[in-house]
Amino acid sequence: MQRTPVRRNLRRHRLPQLQAAVATPAQGPEVLSHADMSMLETVQELLKFMSGDKIKELYHAIETRERDEGLEIEINVEDVLATELKIMYPPTGEGLPPKFLPVTPEMVSEYRLTIPIVEIKHMTVVEGGEAKQIPRFSTYFFKSSGKSRGTGTKDMWLPSGDVQIKHELSNIRFSKLEDEILSRVTAILDRFERLDKTKENYPTLYPQFIDEFPTWDALMQSILKYGRFISETNAMISHKLYLLHGASGVRAEGRKVTKAKPKKKGKGTLKGSKSKSKGQGKDKGTLRGKPRSKRKKGKKK
Repeated sequence: MQRTPVRRNLRRHRLPQLQAAVATPAQGPEVLSHADMSMLETVQELLKFMSGDKIKELYHAIETRERDEGLEIEINVEDVLATELKIMYPPTGEGLPPKFLPVTPEMVSEYRLTIPIVEIKHMTVVEGGEAKQIPRFSTYFFKSSGKSRGTGTKDMWLPSGDVQIKHELSNIRFSKLEDEILSRVTAILDRFERLDKTKENYPTLYPQFIDEFPTWDALMQSILKYGRFISETNAMISHKLYLLHGASGVRAEGRKVTKAKPKKKGKGTLKGSKSKSKGQGKDKGTLRGKPRSKRKKGKKK
């Protein structure tokens, strides 16, 4: 007899459309094991409601590696305006491709597309004196307002999807890296998709993750640790962006962060954990994650 799974009482969350997740369940019933059910429900909850406290735990772990293992992270970033991006509209008919159009100032005003966005231009990681090439599949990051999900993520930076802005269900919104994965996990739990078929077709379904996570199970294990960041690399990027662009007057992991004046177009600089503004015009900079030695307090001689 098929066992009815016990589902957690999660709040409803508007999910992006999943083509296969239609009104007809996937062909043939699939009985999920208790372990698979538990893992998928945990992943679903993490991708929906990852808390700011959980993110700070990841930040702390990164700083510990910087201090104890010589981890150094360098990132070049550039501010991006919403009007420099494109919006994706869903296909208007079967077999037709989605349509991409520029974001207009009117869209920015009407749909409040005003949250800060940055593009990661370059990233290098050095650990134990050895440079590492770490896969990075999220080029754009957005600064969370902390309002839509109420999970304490205000001023923290989260990775965007391959398409930064989408038109869905008569609404225009910023996309999140976890959107497609969350839709698939929800569809499996609701019996509209099969877990076995998802694993089998994983390379086709998620080619953007293959280099770092060769299997569906590897991807799930990474999400269990890094939540909405999906990967360790994105967590590192978020940490450095938080130090650079944290809210004015707050302390990021115990260090004072100075917020640079807003610019129409510019780049940020961070060495150690203190951000600096280099004046007017475009300002190319590097975010370096190596911690600084503590300064002794006292009067100057």
